[in-house]
Amino acid sequence: MKTKKQLQYPEYKYVLANIVENSNEFTLPSWLIVKELWSKTKFSDQPTRNKEISTKIIACSKKLIQSSKKDLIYYQFLQKDLKKLAQILKSKYPYTGNTRSLVKIGEKCLPVLAKEMGLNIKRKVNVFFVAEFPKPYNRIKTWDLMFADRNDERKYGIKEGIYVHKERQFPLFCEFLIIHEYVHFIVRSNSKRELSSGHKWIEEGLADWYSFIAHFRLFRSIDNLVFFKKVYQIYEKNFPRSPLAEYSQYDRAIKRLYLWGGHEAVKKLVSKYLQNPNSSRWSRLYRNILQEKSDIISVANTKRPGDRLNSYLLTLHEKVDTLNISAVEYLILNELNMKVQKCMPYKKIRYLLSIKEKVFDDAISRLEGCGLILKKENNVILNDTSSSLLDAGAIKPVYYGTK
Repeated sequence: MKTKKQLQYPEYKYVLANIVENSNEFTLPSWLIVKELWSKTKFSDQPTRNKEISTKIIACSKKLIQSSKKDLIYYQFLQKDLKKLAQILKSKYPYTGNTRSLVKIGEKCLPVLAKEMGLNIKRKVNVFFVAEFPKPYNRIKTWDLMFADRNDERKYGIKEGIYVHKERQFPLFCEFLIIHEYVHFIVRSNSKRELSSGHKWIEEGLADWYSFIAHFRLFRSIDNLVFFKKVYQIYEKNFPRSPLAEYSQYDRAIKRLYLWGGHEAVKKLVSKYLQNPNSSRWSRLYRNILQEKSDIISVANTKRPGDRLNSYLLTLHEKVDTLNISAVEYLILNELNMKVQKCMPYKKIRYLLSIKEKVFDDAISRLEGCGLILKKENNVILNDTSSSLLDAGAIKPVYYGTK
């Protein structure tokens, strides 16, 4: 039986990061590959050794193909993806963490966060790299980093600051997490009243929200934001009781505020919360946001933001119905989408995919009936809409026993 503790094993997080980072190399969605690997692989709590983890992944692919009783095509795709993953890992140097880089990111993000949140930085924060979190937080096995405030200093004698666990650093994602903890520091240090416990949805939601924004302001990389979002989605889908899955719910509430009132609405929430953080009205606000009511904060957002970051933040929330198709149909669309002209001869596709003629003909007929492809003479053409939907992840293959 696997425990939450194993979600923090460096080997597991290293593999997960590489699956997300190279998701375009795989046929199956990232979350599904992670789910299958998690079910059949025993991850180590020791520093990652690429050769060993590659061997484990190959062994996992063999176990899965041997245990497959139904939907053989799905397991063939999975085996192909796992072999590809093993090759990627073999070609990389193992990740050992970069403490110096994290400290620099933390120092650079402070002025950016102060500007975005409309707050002053009253003092500096210490960053500690530890092999174990200070008591009583050493019992918590699901955190990579933590922020100890002045309450912790009084109660437990823990020096105020951000604590980074040396053995739990998550490739790339730890850059997001260090900024997350800096947001906690800024909120706590700017509060006009002593926080008894704080409202978790606001504090965690704001920490995630401003971490996205500050990271983009520092590195100008939409790809990194997509990486962070995919990691959250994997935890939410596969590990619904993990902290990351829980925080994604709070993050969703902040994003709804942004949709209603833009950045000003979120800044207004920060300002009002810091004036009276222990008020019971924040619980009511959370319920109202989830029900799409905004009785406390109402700032009209009449203009669609124009810069890259704001456009991306809005795109994250546009509702697109996912179109589910069979594994064979997805493979056909994916093959066409990789071509510059989005067009291939009918017989060539079937030859490349090694699919039986009747199965292939039925799949082509269904795709044509859905309007996803066009047949012209002996060629199959992928239309522009289908290509965009594939790129956006709005077309998903459905396999036996999965949703």
